[in-house]
Amino acid sequence: MKKIIYSIQMVSLFLFNYLILSMIPFIFESNWQGIFFFLSYFILLIVELFFLFTKNYFDRYIFIHQLFVIFIMMYFSVFYYKIYSIGKNNIDLSYLQMNYFYMAILLVIASCMLIFYKKFQKKKV
Repeated sequence: MKKIIYSIQMVSLFLFNYLILSMIPFIFESNWQGIFFFLSYFILLIVELFFLFTKNYFDRYIFIHQLFVIFIMMYFSVFYYKIYSIGKNNIDLSYLQMNYFYMAILLVIASCMLIFYKKFQKKKV
């Protein structure tokens, strides 16, 4: 079960990267909320890569974080679909700003989960 969730989480991270790259024009149109979202995404990416390249990555990884990242990806894919189904000209800027702000908070929480878990594990050992 852990390996399946781990695989789904890795696939969702790659899809998340693709969706973010395709939405860069919308992200930077959204003022500070879009920039905050992009920075929080970049921080999560760095933390994920750090954990990926450390020893015993799979053993130290927490199940809750994996599910959280999967749910963030699901939320973002629905958001992505809604934006591209509405059309670029019919998108309300406040809708983009609020969703990018919510996503940024979720990404910061996901990053903090890993960092605090790593600190907790160091104290425990």
